[in-house]
Amino acid sequence: MVEKATPAKRPPGRPAKPKELPPEALSEIDALKAQIEEMKALLSVQATLNQGPAPMDTVAALMTPKFDQAGTKVLIHFVEDGYTYAGQTWYRGQEIEFVVGNATWSSTLDRDGNSWVALAFDERGQHRRYGRVMFRPGPWQGLGYEDAEDQSGNRIDPKVAKAVAEKEAQRNRAVPTTVNDL
Repeated sequence: MVEKATPAKRPPGRPAKPKELPPEALSEIDALKAQIEEMKALLSVQATLNQGPAPMDTVAALMTPKFDQAGTKVLIHFVEDGYTYAGQTWYRGQEIEFVVGNATWSSTLDRDGNSWVALAFDERGQHRRYGRVMFRPGPWQGLGYEDAEDQSGNRIDPKVAKAVAEKEAQRNRAVPTTVNDL
């Protein structure tokens, strides 16, 4: 006699099956799959033309957020000291989050409607414009203020580091409205 197999329970930590996911997650998965297919098509065209792999600029362009869609959030962090924007000098490790279409975003546009923030996804463009890479997309991955050192290699006073860290936390990645907000 043949016994019926009982369905195995999903082990802990194993991803849910697609039918168990909420509709928002399923639509996000579909969008990512479409983006992957778009990249595959581009890479196959490059191979067909016998030009080797797609240049990094082309791949980066596919990964760049759509700046023409209002409401898109773009987070950047500074990797070099000294970038000036909104009446303030920005330093390594500071982050700014922009929302496409709002007033802060509009202040990043040049007369042709191009934003300097888009250069976060174009390091060659930053080298052409600034002579070095000043900022990158996403959150800061480096050391925090409590681990910072001055130019002589001495640790910054913990009280000062804590005060600066609290001020940055209050700013919450927003652009200050005045220099005195720092």
